Amino acid sequence: MIFLCVVSALFSISCRNQVIDLTELDVNTYPNINGTVISPETPVWIEFSEDVEHAKTEKNVAVKNFSGSVGCDTTWIGNRLILTPLEGWTPGVIYTLSCSGTIETTDNLTFTVGESVSFYASSTAMPPSLVSWTPVNDGIIERNGTVTLDFSKAIASGFLEQFITVSPDHDITLTLSGDGRSVVIAPVGEWAGLTRYQWNVSSELLDTEGIKVRKDYSGYFRTQTDTIAPENPTVWAVDALDPSVKRPLEETGLNMGLLFEFNEPIDFEVFKKRLKTEPSLTMAYRIVNDASIIAYPPEASWVPGQEYKISLLKGISDTAGNETTEDYVFTLTAAIPVLSVVSITNSPETPQENFLPADFESVDPLKFGVNNGDLQHFFDIKFSAPISQTEAERLVAAINLEGVFPNYVTSPTLLLATVMAGDTLHLQYADFTLPEASKPYERVYYKLTINGGKQGFTLDNGSQLADDFILKLEAIKE
Repeated sequence: MIFLCVVSALFSISCRNQVIDLTELDVNTYPNINGTVISPETPVWIEFSEDVEHAKTEKNVAVKNFSGSVGCDTTWIGNRLILTPLEGWTPGVIYTLSCSGTIETTDNLTFTVGESVSFYASSTAMPPSLVSWTPVNDGIIERNGTVTLDFSKAIASGFLEQFITVSPDHDITLTLSGDGRSVVIAPVGEWAGLTRYQWNVSSELLDTEGIKVRKDYSGYFRTQTDTIAPENPTVWAVDALDPSVKRPLEETGLNMGLLFEFNEPIDFEVFKKRLKTEPSLTMAYRIVNDASIIAYPPEASWVPGQEYKISLLKGISDTAGNETTEDYVFTLTAAIPVLSVVSITNSPETPQENFLPADFESVDPLKFGVNNGDLQHFFDIKFSAPISQTEAERLVAAINLEGVFPNYVTSPTLLLATVMAGDTLHLQYADFTLPEASKPYERVYYKLTINGGKQGFTLDNGSQLADDFILKLEAIKE
């Protein structure tokens, strides 16, 4: 304790009973160095430099391993708290002795403490070792063959996947034998052909007593030469950019391609040369993995309603050079509706209000009435599918109405174009030409065309007219 006194200018001394407590609490532990190895029965302890409240202090002291708190008997000798394990320390397991929180002394002083130390228990048992393995180093196994590792002691089942690995990386399963002394490494699927693999056992692997294996181990094996040609692949309709959702071939639609899944890695350059389509299409390709590839027509050029034959001609090769000896053939019909003109309604309606599909087949021009005053006519063209406003803009650009006979007849002027009832395009034309009164036998012909096919009008879902829609028309007075 330090007493403070104030000395006045007249050398008189005034002392006040003000105390500054400079007491410190030292904490020592056994073990006192992280990673210390002790015998399985040796107790551990924590010692304080001041007298502490025993019951309160014990609540701040713990011994833990990876499973949680460890049961211990507690004994105080002076200021030392001794902890003895109820069942002994397990060899090979890491423990942590800790004291954290607020410690109170018998003088009612409090201190914040945070101390911890790790330790292991030793064992009289020998560490496990790898005594044999099959196949022998650089031995050859089949594509679905296994590797067996035999140990001198039973191995703990936990963390096998963490401490036993193969390279090059390959999905594997690890199976522990009944007595725990053998581990079988098996491939998920098949090993790659003509490949040299290395298996590795880490020195962190534990036996059932928690003792680490003696050292790191590794070995090699080779896979048998592949002599079998690829099997007939599974084929799916998928999004050309995202093959995660697979659909049957009959659902092949806009922006979709064909996902070919083989049972083994294949030579993609050979694959591309052996893929043929009827009707012929130029295909683009995306590699998904070494056994899967997407083939798709660029610019979403599947033709609506068109049936295709997809052939993989014999000679498809795997990476070992084995070739197929027969053609694999698939068929599909693009699941895109064919767009068609359902009807054309005329105004003036003279002499025929509606043109129907049967009329579209006529070799003779279809007569339509023209208003004798303003020389106008309205066409309401109804389609087999709804048309949005943006699609209608493209549709109008694909429609052409032109005069074809006599040679002095000019094309009429489009005054208005609008979508009606969702599937009908309303068109208003003016400046038609009518036969001259002085020439009662003269005819005036027009041609209405809607561009179809691959280069023609297409809905956003890929639906399009199979061919150009062409209608011959003859103008007559209303």
